[in-house]
Amino acid sequence: MPDAVLDVVREAVVATKAVRYEGNNYAQELVEEARRRGLPNLRTTPEALAELVKPQALDFLARTKVFSKAEAEARYHVRLERYVKDVDIEVECLENIVSGHVLPAGYKQLALLSSAGAPRPRGRRWTGRRRWWTSCRRGWPSCSPSRRRRARSATSRSTLTRWPSRWCRRWWRCAR
Repeated sequence: MPDAVLDVVREAVVATKAVRYEGNNYAQELVEEARRRGLPNLRTTPEALAELVKPQALDFLARTKVFSKAEAEARYHVRLERYVKDVDIEVECLENIVSGHVLPAGYKQLALLSSAGAPRPRGRRWTGRRRWWTSCRRGWPSCSPSRRRRARSATSRSTLTRWPSRWCRRWWRCAR
């Protein structure tokens, strides 16, 4: 039995030698080898799918009863539509990545580089501490002016002076 299996494998190897390639499939030598052997070099999916509906392929598939001609053509159209949808999804993802991440980073870098030679703005420098213009009236950072305005419009002044707001523990001091 093992000898019979080896004989069958040997025959298959000899019969398929012309179409087997055992080198680097990404190298240029594959293209040259395929040309030398007379094999098609299909680089894209639509090219490969078009081979499915050629008259020779349709006749072969119908003769061997793998697919009828209508089934093979339907398969071609379904796979081509799937390919188009996949490419469309990839294009949308690329567009989202470029517009959401690459362009904003590029614009930020461009602004940084364009302001590199500009003179420094005059006025107060940022020292790392919150100042009166970014915090509440008395200088406490937990109560901003916009929060005070929202609280004033929501309740009366007498309530504000008696009860601290939910934004600032010391808001009643800021409201005076």
